Amino acid sequence: MDTATVTTGSGLTNFGTAEVKFVAPATGPVTIVAYAASADMGTAVTGFSTPSSSAVKVIAVTDLSAQVSALTTQLAAANAAKAVAEAALAAEKTALATVKAELDALKAKAIVDAAKAKADSDLAKATYVKEFNALAKKWNAKFPKLKVTLKK
Repeated sequence: MDTATVTTGSGLTNFGTAEVKFVAPATGPVTIVAYAASADMGTAVTGFSTPSSSAVKVIAVTDLSAQVSALTTQLAAANAAKAVAEAALAAEKTALATVKAELDALKAKAIVDAAKAKADSDLAKATYVKEFNALAKKWNAKFPKLKVTLKK
């Protein structure tokens, strides 16, 4: 208590509103009991139940510093885990970008190869048609009754 002496006895009168301060232990519950004549308990005491001739309040005392420290440790661990996850995600994004670039290069090469193959095929067909038609003209000239149709 922060008062030097707490006095009780029959000669005391109504003191009205009073504030009592005390130093609570670091942990564990603290029980506060207030007694008064029921006539003096006309209004509710803040934090207590409805007026009665005595009121009891148990206050759980916790070590907030230890709780804050524990939560700070948890937050640091969560931030570290987040940093590891973000680094892994960045590495995965880089790997995916590399694979995409390789696939794009292969796709472009396939398009070029397909175009070259078509051009080679078209050239081979044109050469074949030209050679066939040249032979067909010679044949038709030599054997007019057994004509061969020219290719287009």
